[in-house]
Amino acid sequence: MAKILFLQNFWYESPAIMALSASLKQSGHHASVAIGDTIQDFSEAIIKEAPDIIGFSLVSGYHLWGMKITDQIRAMELPEQPYIIFGGPHPTFFPDVLKAANADAICIGEGDYAIVELATCISQHKSPDFIQNLSVKIDGKIKTNPLRPLAVLDELPVLDRTIYYGHHKFFKKYLTRSFMTGRGCPFRCTFCYNAAIQNLYKGKGSFVRFRTPQNIIKEIAETTKEWGCRTVYFMDDTFALKKQWALELLDLYAKEIKLPFICKMRADTADEEVIAALKNANCRVVQFAIESANEKIRCEILKKQINDEDIYRTAQLLKKYKIKFLTYSMVGLPGESLEDVLDTIRMNAKIKG
Repeated sequence: MAKILFLQNFWYESPAIMALSASLKQSGHHASVAIGDTIQDFSEAIIKEAPDIIGFSLVSGYHLWGMKITDQIRAMELPEQPYIIFGGPHPTFFPDVLKAANADAICIGEGDYAIVELATCISQHKSPDFIQNLSVKIDGKIKTNPLRPLAVLDELPVLDRTIYYGHHKFFKKYLTRSFMTGRGCPFRCTFCYNAAIQNLYKGKGSFVRFRTPQNIIKEIAETTKEWGCRTVYFMDDTFALKKQWALELLDLYAKEIKLPFICKMRADTADEEVIAALKNANCRVVQFAIESANEKIRCEILKKQINDEDIYRTAQLLKKYKIKFLTYSMVGLPGESLEDVLDTIRMNAKIKG
């Protein structure tokens, strides 16, 4: 058994860390998370846990914080230095961070299986230099292994919420619980990382994947029973992307869960049948993006491929079924004028979200 300690400097539960923890525990390893900002915030947990592995999930910008904390861990007087690995978006898209960092490895892309193989290798005192999805340092040199095929979601364990709710009262008291129904997005908006991750995983399986409705409902029911829940939040950016799947899920949700919920959708996927099903299942809020009221900017610059008609239709249908909604907008876009910004404000005022 290996002990893995995740360090983070944000006060919300990370679905990535919960997913990795679930896979680790399913395989007999131990996982925990410490939350703070400085090495003083983490030193007690590091000494107490004596982890074999310390993991960071890092986005760009915060990778500098991760590198700083790693240097400070290396300076601690410990019986044995832990194996340190960076994962998340920044190492995935900027793997050269391993050259500059005092870490031992990075994980590129999905880490569900890679983290388990790493923990097993460390616990057995074997080299992890062969593990797919990992770039590892060996005698000062970096070896980068190929990506494995994308995971089949129903084959993965459900998120491990104990890592947060069982040890940090802040999270246990907050009764909005977040759930992921799938992974991947088929669109290639220019402001999003999605096109890059699609290219990275080309030929590695179905990029857009959904859990079965039954699998999702079971997780929500079990989470509610164990930890309590007042509101369900579906974190997926494109909740109703696959219409028949969404209708099946919403029908089951209406019958078995019934809790109020929030979801995010694209305006071009929201027809009346879907919105009626959302209302029947007790959806309280829908979030969708306008980005810009200038359709040319939205479609040609941002590659959003959503027209004005989609936006107005979705807003009207949500009002018809008395579902509250909020929108996402951007300003300062390439080629955007002050009048374009004002038009975006006017569009938001017109739909009255």
